Amino acid sequence: MANFTVEDIFGILHVLPFFALIFLAPGYCLGRVSNVLGFRQRGAAEQWLLSMGISIVVVPITLNLLSRWFSLSVTVPLCWLLAGIALGDLLVRWRRNRFSIASMRRSTAIAIGLAILWAIVCLVSLPDLQLGHRLYSTAAVADLGVRSAFVASAMHGGAPPANPFFFPGSIVKLRYYYYWYVMTAIPGVAAGVQPRAALFASSIWSGWLLAAAAALFLKHFYGVRRRIRAASVVAMALLGVTGLDVLYVLILYLKYRIVFSDMEVWDSDQVTSWTNSLLWVPHHVAATAACMLGFVFLWHAGRNLEHSPGQRALLAILAAMGFASAAGLSVYVTFAFALFLFAAALFWLATRRFNTVGLYIAVATLVLLLSAGYLHDLRATGAHAGEAAAGPAAAPKQTPLFATLGLRQLPPTLMPALRHAVHENKLANILLRPLFLVPILFIEFGFFFLVAVRQGRRDWRSRSLPATANLATPALRDIGEIRWLSWLMLAAGLWVALMMRSTVISNNDLSFRGVEIAQFILLVWGAAQLAGGHLEVERAASSTESSIPSAATDRPFHVSWLAGLLLFLGLASSAYQLAMLRFYLYGSDRYGWTNPVIPQSEFGGRLGAINQQLREAYATLDHVLPPSAKVQFGAAPKLNLQHLYYSRYQELEGIFPDCGADFGGSRAECFRLDARIAPIFGIAEPPPGPDRSASEGIYVATLKTADDVYSRCRELGIDALVVTGEDPVWNEPNGWPHHMKPVFASDFVAAYTCR
Repeated sequence: MANFTVEDIFGILHVLPFFALIFLAPGYCLGRVSNVLGFRQRGAAEQWLLSMGISIVVVPITLNLLSRWFSLSVTVPLCWLLAGIALGDLLVRWRRNRFSIASMRRSTAIAIGLAILWAIVCLVSLPDLQLGHRLYSTAAVADLGVRSAFVASAMHGGAPPANPFFFPGSIVKLRYYYYWYVMTAIPGVAAGVQPRAALFASSIWSGWLLAAAAALFLKHFYGVRRRIRAASVVAMALLGVTGLDVLYVLILYLKYRIVFSDMEVWDSDQVTSWTNSLLWVPHHVAATAACMLGFVFLWHAGRNLEHSPGQRALLAILAAMGFASAAGLSVYVTFAFALFLFAAALFWLATRRFNTVGLYIAVATLVLLLSAGYLHDLRATGAHAGEAAAGPAAAPKQTPLFATLGLRQLPPTLMPALRHAVHENKLANILLRPLFLVPILFIEFGFFFLVAVRQGRRDWRSRSLPATANLATPALRDIGEIRWLSWLMLAAGLWVALMMRSTVISNNDLSFRGVEIAQFILLVWGAAQLAGGHLEVERAASSTESSIPSAATDRPFHVSWLAGLLLFLGLASSAYQLAMLRFYLYGSDRYGWTNPVIPQSEFGGRLGAINQQLREAYATLDHVLPPSAKVQFGAAPKLNLQHLYYSRYQELEGIFPDCGADFGGSRAECFRLDARIAPIFGIAEPPPGPDRSASEGIYVATLKTADDVYSRCRELGIDALVVTGEDPVWNEPNGWPHHMKPVFASDFVAAYTCR
């Protein structure tokens, strides 16, 4: 019997180095050719970071534009070509310089150790956990099931990829932020692994990209130089620190005996930890990295005294590509960052820096041009000819606004009476709710709340420092500008988190992801404070012109008992979160924990066994079907995500009851398709009683014979069927599953080919 845990781990390790095709080689080649930010003069470690930084800025938009016109048979060899050029150049340089591992600095060795530690965390957290004949996926399957299907679709080629949940007889393209899946498909195809393995490996690389972005931001925008290595390592370590969520979760358990599969759900407008975001939604974190590095390039594009006109033009183009890439990685993060850029433009306008305002306008124009095709995809309504012919009643609803203003809600787990009183009483709502949000934010940010307070005190005390740097040292940054822009960045992220709500889906993803902008600048501040790294211009200003003692700005961060406690609780919260994501489904199966992801309590503690059977069924189909096959399963509400998680195939209807039409397609066509698929798996006949007449409209008689099923499969283009004990046809004594030979069969799952 195959061990799926070992199989997953080896799949991740196999595909992991192939991500260098998209996240190292392109940036290295461009850096060497253009010498952007003095690439050729940098040390090996910084060149590595710059290669990653340039890649996350350039590759998403470039690769997706190319994929609109060329298949993977063109884009994958192109990536291999760049990798070959980069490797050849590295070999020539190595033979010339003879770099030795023994000469590696301690900070570099620690950074590599932390990077390996993050890879180990992902290798433990994401693969299926096999215990005998039981198999448990991570609790993050709630998101990863859908994203795995997106990666599988992208591995079939093209951008935008097809909606993997809807096939009404022809491909329906995604109208969603899909850049991450198109990129992940490149190493997935090059390595020949399952989509899940490529998706899991992308979480590892997203963490590395975020760490690289923090290090480059610290040096090339925030101006930390003397302690940059220490600050970069501290920033990596602080990615494992979150808020004080574990205390709140502990209180809820002691009072209500509630065990959450995801620690963050105690707050409906959560501030997600970096570890959780990287495991659940690596594309949003990659968008944050692209935004921050795009801004670094934009900042340097405006430094007339430091760069030649040609270099500044290149930096502006890289900035535009970074923002265009971010938009295709996450519209939520990019929206929050766009608010920051708008506020920054107003700042430049108020300080009469009209050239910088013009630069921002030029970059924004280029972003719109680069994103024209993607913006067209996002605006697609999904209307098809059938809907138009059906008249106004069947026409799709007008696309809602992307977001609306609305003060952040109090957590639903807060004392219900207090929450009800504040929300229902208009006066209390106006006066008290903002006050209650302060302790909520303290719980959410923890140590980083303290970092913000200390940074505010430091900047307030240093407000009389000169507004501009010493012109004799043009490489130094203007301390006033850096401070203002840093606080504007924090304000933009908090504004989205506190004052805006997404209108696209029920979850307020705009708040969840937009706040990453604030989290990033707090991470930078925290790393600089703990490492004792400060802006070089601040040192120069305080030593020459300011009457304020240098201790006011250069004093290292004193890790008091409070700061130490908050750091410990932040690490404990992340550790608890990782443990729950890994073992929650096992605990729910074994101890009956309430599970909001999969209500397997109805399986009588058999989820692990059923999950293993389901994976074995799809593994069997992988041996007999081509990747382009169409596979259909029944409307299984308790196993829907598991089907998507283990399938690499196009589904005719993969998200019930609307085919995932929000991602692309027509609901009217979906409903017609549902009516043709339903007789295969059966819909439970309505019971006798007063409600029977209301249910008869959706009841469809189940197909009885194998010939009927084969005929329906041919009509719809279905290559295989997966049936489970959730489907009504499973329990029919004379149903068609008893007359067809399965390619896989167990006591709860069976798979059939329609041949």
